Amino acid sequence: MFQTKYSWYGIGALILLLFGIAEQARGAVIFQSERLAFETANPGLMIEDFEKVNIPTGEVFGFPGEPLINNATNNTYFSTGDIRSGIEFQISGDSNFRVSNNYFINTTKSILAAQAAADILINLNPGVTTVGFDIYDIGGADDRVLVEVLGSSSVLSNFTFNLEALNQQFIGITSDTDTISRIRLTHLFTGLVYPGAYGIDNVAFGGVASVPEPFTLGGTVLASAIGLYMKRKQKAP
Repeated sequence: MFQTKYSWYGIGALILLLFGIAEQARGAVIFQSERLAFETANPGLMIEDFEKVNIPTGEVFGFPGEPLINNATNNTYFSTGDIRSGIEFQISGDSNFRVSNNYFINTTKSILAAQAAADILINLNPGVTTVGFDIYDIGGADDRVLVEVLGSSSVLSNFTFNLEALNQQFIGITSDTDTISRIRLTHLFTGLVYPGAYGIDNVAFGGVASVPEPFTLGGTVLASAIGLYMKRKQKAP
């Protein structure tokens, strides 16, 4: 009886441990800063590169009163359908976007916040598991940006990214199971220096969550553990 009791305790502990491991695996978010490694690990993503925007080379223009850029945008610079379906770009507060064509640090066509303190939001519908984008800072000093990764009902993760002045960098984000519905970029103050304007380009997105549910894993482990216990019990004298 003593042996049987504690055998079941051992099985229960094993199940709880594996459920815990499975739960820790859920919702994990991985960040990358190398575009080549990101694209190699996530082939076939859709990319919004803003190359259909109607703007001459070497120019930058703003369009006040339009806080959203999406597939339905129709104005001087974008025609309906120029932006891919499933993604939209939003600016916070009373700010607005600007569009640029090789005006800053040798970037091609891209979008940027007209006001440095404004948040840039990347909205994804339906949600995806993978998002990556180039980000650049046109200020005269290094800045920081807070990157928040949001699911349908909660913040999945966040981190602070160092922006190098007058340089284009890359941020790649992958969620192993929970879908990403929004990326929020918040430009942060750096000491007494007000942050310079910043923008994004070449936004890659896609991926569908397909990792088995922890309950399925736990159920499989439970069945195996009970089978092993019964087999040992049958062999016992």
